[in-house]
Amino acid sequence: MSLPMSTRLNLLKPVVQEFDEINPRYQGLLFAITISGDEKFGRFFAEQVALDPTRWSSTVVEYSTRVLAGEDPLDAADQITTRELEDRHPEAD
Repeated sequence: MSLPMSTRLNLLKPVVQEFDEINPRYQGLLFAITISGDEKFGRFFAEQVALDPTRWSSTVVEYSTRVLAGEDPLDAADQITTRELEDRHPEAD
């Protein structure tokens, strides 16, 4: 039996907040969605963000907007996380 989505989110938030404090570009919640492979949780998270977008970072709001517009939650989370990490540490040409 798995935990309800809201419980999962409440348990996950403090853990990823610690990672995000170390590296703000990490986007811990989006990375957690990517590695979990759980599209249902990704959609649930997007819906929760949309309820009060002022509580979330601009990248998380972007994720929510993209998912609610029909983009796959795992793809959106992966693309945003990758972009944020590359912006922080661009590879040398």
